[in-house]
Amino acid sequence: MPANEIERPSGDVGLRLTYAEIAARLGISGDAARQLVRRRGWFRIVPNRRGAPTTVIVPEGELMGERRDTRPPVEGGMTPDGDRGELRLALSTVDRLSVQLTEASARADAERVRADRAEARADQERLAADRFRAESAVAQEAAEARLSKVEEAHGSEVAGLRVRADEAVARAERAEGERDVTREAHAKAMQANRKWEAADAARKARGRLRRAWDGWRGR
Repeated sequence: MPANEIERPSGDVGLRLTYAEIAARLGISGDAARQLVRRRGWFRIVPNRRGAPTTVIVPEGELMGERRDTRPPVEGGMTPDGDRGELRLALSTVDRLSVQLTEASARADAERVRADRAEARADQERLAADRFRAESAVAQEAAEARLSKVEEAHGSEVAGLRVRADEAVARAERAEGERDVTREAHAKAMQANRKWEAADAARKARGRLRRAWDGWRGR
């Protein structure tokens, strides 16, 4: 038995072929070969190593039947086997397109779900913002109402405090003015004291000079 053949439990001989080898033997595309394997239900061996090709156990009799179905038409028209081959190829194409359509529909459904979720989150954020604005408006109205009540209840006290504050400001201004007068008087006193000290020093100097002159003349 060849190395690429396997004995099936039914006694039929199976060939170990990859999708590419099936496509080459039948003269079809790789996608059509995958569709054919799924449709026929042929046993597949998926390798553990990434990148390694999948091996399909193909009954040799069924593979020969597929070869007859995909034979080119004889001259003068299509044979029944050729009609079946064309039909099989068309069905394979329809199956492939159906798979692609299903995948595209699934992607569209996922996008719609994400869009719905985003819209729901936006609605929740808008509701939260509206609720915050409403609560802020209520809190502001309550604060203004309490302030009005305080002003009404303590209006006279507030007025008295303002009068006392004005009086305190006036006293402070007067005290500031008095301090300015005191500083000016102190400066004048200091200036007068310096003049007196200078005059006293000049007087003492003249006395010493006269005593020295009188002593010199008496010698």
